[in-house]
Amino acid sequence: MKYFSRRIHSLLLAVISIIFIEVVISEENGFDHSTTAFPLTGQHSVLSCESCHIRGIFKGLPTTCEGCHDKFAQIGGQLKPVTHVRTSAACDDCHTDNSWSAVRMDHSDITQQCVSCHNGTLNTGKPVGHVASSDNCDDCHLTIAWIPARFDHFGITDSCVTCHNGTIAQGKHLQHAPSDDVCDDCHSTTAWIPAKYDHSGITDACFSCHNGSYATPKHATHFTTVDTCEDCHLTSAWSPAFFDHAGVSGGCDSCHNNSNATGIGPAHLDTTKQCDTCHYVTGWGAIKSYLHDSPNYPGEHTGVTLGCYSCHRERTVSLGWVSSVYYPDCAACHVNDYDNGSHEGLTVNDIPDCSGTCHKPNPQHQLFHSDWGL
Repeated sequence: MKYFSRRIHSLLLAVISIIFIEVVISEENGFDHSTTAFPLTGQHSVLSCESCHIRGIFKGLPTTCEGCHDKFAQIGGQLKPVTHVRTSAACDDCHTDNSWSAVRMDHSDITQQCVSCHNGTLNTGKPVGHVASSDNCDDCHLTIAWIPARFDHFGITDSCVTCHNGTIAQGKHLQHAPSDDVCDDCHSTTAWIPAKYDHSGITDACFSCHNGSYATPKHATHFTTVDTCEDCHLTSAWSPAFFDHAGVSGGCDSCHNNSNATGIGPAHLDTTKQCDTCHYVTGWGAIKSYLHDSPNYPGEHTGVTLGCYSCHRERTVSLGWVSSVYYPDCAACHVNDYDNGSHEGLTVNDIPDCSGTCHKPNPQHQLFHSDWGL
């Protein structure tokens, strides 16, 4: 009997050794698992053979997810956690073999209401802070994600405040301008912002609302004025603003002094003349044709396109002569324009008064003639 037992024991050891050798040979030979009923993909491809082939068993192993991932299975695969949604669906209905966390759920075949699963027990339900509503989740949510949510106000007949009261749904915030509770007077059902306001029925002055308590007032850098808002602004927007100068009797600099309103900038010609001497009241950009009333201004320059700074190079009323020794003759500015070769040997000292000598406003010698290099 003892001899027979030793023989059985030796035989079992030989069988196990053969199986082990076959496994090693299979691994070394790169066994192609795709030739079996269970091709290795995803996370299964990185498992060791003995993770599934326990005790060297190769045939008759399960090929379904629950065949291994079940507490009663011979192969101890990872189980569904206690917090898993209760379901009788197969694992691969929602999961892939690459990762448990990448979950998908096809709602196309669902015929019951959302709340039959999304009730806080079987699956995620409405959170505590959810707006009071029915249990028809798909009235606002999609099946691919909770957010973003949408709400169709089309069938709503009650006033906005019945829901938007700060309890059921978002209400007016603390900084909201005092108003009645008809939200849709200013807001649309698609979003709170942008908001609109119809001023057509307003009879009070703008300041009765735009005073910093009810609505936006004049900002800190607004120029000093007692005028009402609508004297310069539209009800559709603060900008652009306009100002009617028709009733203004004071000089421009009484307002345009860089305190009350925009004044002369650092790059402007240094002058004490009023703004409207050169500028229009409709805008700074367009410049009037300035008429020089000084007896020292050479009137023959009329018709020549010159900017102020062509002569007022230092941006001052006083001119910076190119060569003051020739003042008040033309050569004081045009000494460098003089061409000895064109003047039969005469130098600039001989004829410093160009316009008084030859360059007069006639068809042959106009100051802006092509032959006259101004």
